[in-house]
Amino acid sequence: MRFASLGSGSQGNALIVDAGETKVLLDCGFSARMATARLARLGTA
Repeated sequence: MRFASLGSGSQGNALIVDAGETKVLLDCGFSARMATARLARLGTA
């Protein structure tokens, strides 16, 4: 199981929980474009 912060700040906050085939995105205040880019950097998108 992996936990990773996608970012925290005035533009938004997000945390990804990755447990194999199950992934949960928590408190995503980012735009869809920004969240997708940040997930891609983690290799999770």
